[in-house]
Amino acid sequence: MNKGGFFERIMLDRGDSIDIIQSIQKHLVLLLNTRDGSVSHLSNYGLPDLSVVYNAYPDSIELLRRSIKTTIEKYEPRLRNVRVDLQDADSMVFEATFKISAELQVEGEKGNIQFLSTISNTGKTSVE
Repeated sequence: MNKGGFFERIMLDRGDSIDIIQSIQKHLVLLLNTRDGSVSHLSNYGLPDLSVVYNAYPDSIELLRRSIKTTIEKYEPRLRNVRVDLQDADSMVFEATFKISAELQVEGEKGNIQFLSTISNTGKTSVE
């Protein structure tokens, strides 16, 4: 059974608030662990190559923060008024934690939502 395109499938993932939040969290993990250019049919899906960020660290942390914000705004339609703030950065080992705040925009569900996202020196991004 065809459930439609990518965005239609994530918008169909409706349930109670916990299910919606978990669905958004899973999508953010996928989105932020994907590198820009690796999905040919979705322009700019994912974050830029982190080696560029590592090479210019710590000066590149603002570029990374903006990239996270822009990527979420473009590819997570259930979130509006996205704000991404640096919470912590360790320059000894590249690791940065960002607070992602937004308004939940799902039919029947409204409110504010927050996640913490940590990008480690391995390039893996977690979202909690």
